[in-house]
Amino acid sequence: MLKRLIACPLFILGTMATPAVAQAPGSAVKVMVADALRGAMTLVARDFETAHPGSQVQLVFASSSQLRDRLEGGEAADVFAATTMAHPVSLALSGRAEPVDRFARNGACALAAPSFQMHGRKWAERLLDPALKLGVAAPKTDPAGEIANAVFDRIESQRQGPVGVAAQLKAKALTLVGGPDAPPTPAGANPYGHVVANGRADVLLTLCTQAVEARRERPALQVLPMPGEIDVPGAYGLALLKPTSPLARQFAAHVMSPGAQQRLATLGLSAP
Repeated sequence: MLKRLIACPLFILGTMATPAVAQAPGSAVKVMVADALRGAMTLVARDFETAHPGSQVQLVFASSSQLRDRLEGGEAADVFAATTMAHPVSLALSGRAEPVDRFARNGACALAAPSFQMHGRKWAERLLDPALKLGVAAPKTDPAGEIANAVFDRIESQRQGPVGVAAQLKAKALTLVGGPDAPPTPAGANPYGHVVANGRADVLLTLCTQAVEARRERPALQVLPMPGEIDVPGAYGLALLKPTSPLARQFAAHVMSPGAQQRLATLGLSAP
């Protein structure tokens, strides 16, 4: 399956690491980055600056939809990294960006307490266990909540549980992050890790990147990827914005390089 969604041979983002090229002092590239990619793209940008002496990566964070609106409103930038394909593709279709590349995927993972075990059961049966405390994020305010609901729907559509299992799981799940009744999180603490580590949930369904980030703070927690038949990995899109610059192209090629892809993998993202 081709990574490029819009076929147009204007440029090809390389899959090999870009050699270090000295940049003129003050050379900068402005990258609009979805909030959920803050940690990952900060590290990727730092690696790029190290490999390209004299360059500077300016990262601007907001939701993917907010960044698209700002770009459509005329704000200037060089690269757009979104947690969806739709928003960068809309910019490409309107002529504001070059063809969009899928640079990563983010699936669903269970952030689980150290004592959690599957006991040989399938996920649907285990999550329905009345003794299990199941947590989610607020679906309307947190992408992790949306992916949890998508996993519940997938369990039913793939006949991994009884009829009506999706509704049962949604009714059972406790909204522990992002909702009005969510427990408070100490300043600076990861909210997902906090609720599991403190016994509010035995399992919290979230994005793999968020689960990995929570475990960095609380290493005793488990990160368990959803099996392929019930996973709902989302594709993340990268677009060069017009007019493009050589440094912006180098940054985009860097994101697609094996080194950057390995960096993203350590943060819970999977290959495109």
